[in-house]
Amino acid sequence: MNNTQKLYHAIANALTVEIELINEETNSDNIDGWDSVGMVRLMIELEKQFGIKFDVVEIVDFQSVNIIKKKLEKKLIKFN
Repeated sequence: MNNTQKLYHAIANALTVEIELINEETNSDNIDGWDSVGMVRLMIELEKQFGIKFDVVEIVDFQSVNIIKKKLEKKLIKFN
């Protein structure tokens, strides 16, 4: 599984939605459950999937797949 697939799975698991709903256009406006509690669950899931740690302040910006990818890239996670 590549890092994009891992990211999509993490988002789907954290927000309890079907993986098919997750793509590059996915954001907090088009997924139910992507709220403050969902973002905390997402942070935990991402930490588990990628073996990294986020500061709680960082999750405030978790508003879209693209933003999350950029945050992960800053932690040296590479995407194709």
